[in-house]
Amino acid sequence: MSIIDRSGVLHDLGMKLRQVGRMQISRILGSVPTTSGAYKALIDLIERSYFMRAELNAITALLLKKGLVTEAELAKQFEEEFRHYFTQIAQAWPEAEFDAKGITIKDAAALAERSKREGWPP
Repeated sequence: MSIIDRSGVLHDLGMKLRQVGRMQISRILGSVPTTSGAYKALIDLIERSYFMRAELNAITALLLKKGLVTEAELAKQFEEEFRHYFTQIAQAWPEAEFDAKGITIKDAAALAERSKREGWPP
C-alpha cells in the first residue's frame, strides 16, 4: 500500500496544492509553457515543499496527540535540526554571512566572480 492514495482524497488534495504552486510560479515567471525548464524546476520544488509541510504537520500532530513527544522536545529537536541544516548549506556560500536579519557579503569580488561563472541573471 502506498502512503498517497492516488485514487482518492489525498490525490485530489495534492493536486489542489499543485494548482496553488502553479499560481506561485506565475508570480515569479509570469506565463510560461509547462515545458519550460525553469517551470519544471520550480513546480518540483514547490510541490515538495507543500507536500513535505503537510506530511510533517500530520506526523507531528500524531506524535503529540499520542503523547510520544512533548512540545518542548519537538522544539528542541527542531532547533537542533535547523542549526545543523543551516551549517551544512551555509558552507556552500563562503562569500556571505547569514543572520536572522539579513545577509552580509564578506567577499564582494568572489561573489561577483561566482555570479559570472554560474551565469546568474543581471
